[in-house]
Amino acid sequence: MNFSLILLNNNNPFFVHFYFPFFIHFYVDFYTWEVGELPKARIRYNGKSNNVKFNGVITSDYDIELTDNNPLQKRLFTYDGNLTIFSKSNIYINTRIVPYKTLLNVSFDLNKEISLEKTEEIKNFVLNNEDSSLDLVAKNDVIIRSNKDFSRINNHKIFANIYSFNGSFRVEDYQNGQKNKQLFIFGSIMQRKRGPVGLVGQYVPGYYKFYVHDSRALLGRIGTNATPSKKQSIMILYLENVINRG
Repeated sequence: MNFSLILLNNNNPFFVHFYFPFFIHFYVDFYTWEVGELPKARIRYNGKSNNVKFNGVITSDYDIELTDNNPLQKRLFTYDGNLTIFSKSNIYINTRIVPYKTLLNVSFDLNKEISLEKTEEIKNFVLNNEDSSLDLVAKNDVIIRSNKDFSRINNHKIFANIYSFNGSFRVEDYQNGQKNKQLFIFGSIMQRKRGPVGLVGQYVPGYYKFYVHDSRALLGRIGTNATPSKKQSIMILYLENVINRG
């Protein structure tokens, strides 16, 4: 079942598409999103719900984990629109992340490595046709999650701009587990110090890097008003204040 979150960006509605059920996990609390009447979205927490206006920015004081309930190798988060997720702590990634339009129009196997030839096809489509973007912004680290027995998504794919202000973009427990093959990043990475994603060698744990720069960010063609490269202020939706927990 496909799930769509209605958002509001500069008074224009757009959608973020999830494979249901999809959760944005704030470490100890689960928030779920429901489609509401424009320009409202609905946030549900512990049986309570509120209608809120939403401009495409999610922020939290706590760790944020992007994940779902599908088997590990089938997890997928797709988005359509400009979305920024900001944590004052860390962001954990435990799902593949691909823009919806690119997924529909460019044929590639999510479970296999991306070839150089396929990379050119993806790049040409994104630069000429894709108008969606995702910014993952953490005060500390952006981390690819390692699960039980150090299992991770093989041939990982992340289409996003990644910002780690005080830390790194890295793989959790990268030195343990199995070889996970390719880590394909289409976007950009800003980090205070370079983080490890795997060990060097033929049969060693972790990933080998395959990074493709998304030049749309430098040209100002993508990103929400809250992207760190922007020079203006904006009111953002702060999730700690959305639900009355009393």
